[in-house]
Amino acid sequence: DFTAEVGDTITDIKLSDYAALIITLESIGEVGFFGLTLTRWNFFFDLIGPTDGSISYGVTDSLGITNMNSAWNQYSLNGAIINNRVYGDITEVNEFETESYSFSLSQNYPNPFNPLTTINYQLKITSDVKLTVYDISGKEIKTIINHSQTVGKHSIAFDASDLASGLYIYKLRVGSFEQSRKMLLLR
Repeated sequence: DFTAEVGDTITDIKLSDYAALIITLESIGEVGFFGLTLTRWNFFFDLIGPTDGSISYGVTDSLGITNMNSAWNQYSLNGAIINNRVYGDITEVNEFETESYSFSLSQNYPNPFNPLTTINYQLKITSDVKLTVYDISGKEIKTIINHSQTVGKHSIAFDASDLASGLYIYKLRVGSFEQSRKMLLLR
């Protein structure tokens, strides 16, 4: 946690009879990133032993590691995508593809089906997800999913072996988002 005070040794690890790693909190201060004023904790990693070295890391609230300085390299955060909002400059990031998702529930496939079908959906945030099947009168038949899932595309197979032929409705609930679709089971 970040309850340490400046000068505190966070970690003092003996790596061998000849080496140790000491991590110290160097400073705490406010820093401007992407038009935001945030708190940054600066940590000093000191490796003592046959291969001495040191690295400083800046850890900024809401952004994580924002800078690293060593005798060999210096890195600084130039841009970030947080909750699908772009901060700073991310034009140089090309090895990572950033996809933007929305909440959506696709039509099951195949439809009509007997007795297996696949349901696809997308989540734009990590959240609690509930996917439920109802009969045509609105009576809840089965809950297929009822747990937290990560952002992105998801797919689940639905087995209706124990259900009678007929029209069913499946509903996706994620927070205040709800979407329903119809599916037809033919035997």
